[in-house]
Amino acid sequence: MTYRLYLAPTNEAKYAAIVADLHARLFPNIIFPYPHYGDWWIVWHRETPVAFAHMSPTTYYPNHGYFSRVGVLPKHRGHGLQSRLMAAAEKVAKGHCWEALVSDTTRNPHSAANFIRRGWVEFEPDPEHRANWGNKHTRYWRKDL
Repeated sequence: MTYRLYLAPTNEAKYAAIVADLHARLFPNIIFPYPHYGDWWIVWHRETPVAFAHMSPTTYYPNHGYFSRVGVLPKHRGHGLQSRLMAAAEKVAKGHCWEALVSDTTRNPHSAANFIRRGWVEFEPDPEHRANWGNKHTRYWRKDL
């Protein structure tokens, strides 16, 4: 299958709606973040959006980005789309001159494996940040840029 990945101009209603729809289908119990904040990517298969990712500045660590969300529709998993989205985020983060990206996974071994394959390392957040970020099952990731 051929997939195209684009940095989405979510300040345009059409693209904000596409990301919001994908988010609702993949994360029905999680509040959709503000679509105009940060960088959003959409992956297309032919004319159909099938995956997305989001990255924004983090409030926890200065000069760091947060790779906050990635989702791939079930029919399109297994084609390396999460890894491609991570690579795109890493490239844009370097363009922002951030020193690192951070992220997290909770009970998601497939995503954790992608972080490891892409050279991210597990880390333990500062205690004051951990209290507001994740739970006892959350694994935290960092990639120096």
